[in-house]
Amino acid sequence: MSLTITNDLITSDRTPHAARRLGNHQHLYIVSWMPLYPVGRTTALAAMKIADIVGDGSQPVEMTEIDNLARLIGMRGTTAVGYGTAR
Repeated sequence: MSLTITNDLITSDRTPHAARRLGNHQHLYIVSWMPLYPVGRTTALAAMKIADIVGDGSQPVEMTEIDNLARLIGMRGTTAVGYGTAR
């Protein structure tokens, strides 16, 4: 599991999901698995950590960490796993 973080982009080597900075807005990102909700950098990082952990859904995940990260983005862990799983 590894996230690559730059000023404009957050990607993972385990999922095609990404978080991209929204235009010229320094602190807003669009996360590919929740595209209707511009979020701050901390929330984008939490969302990308979830996507990185769940990957393609083929491996079991530790839900305690998912639940904690999901709280940061205002979701239940099981909901975040469903949206964050790469398909």
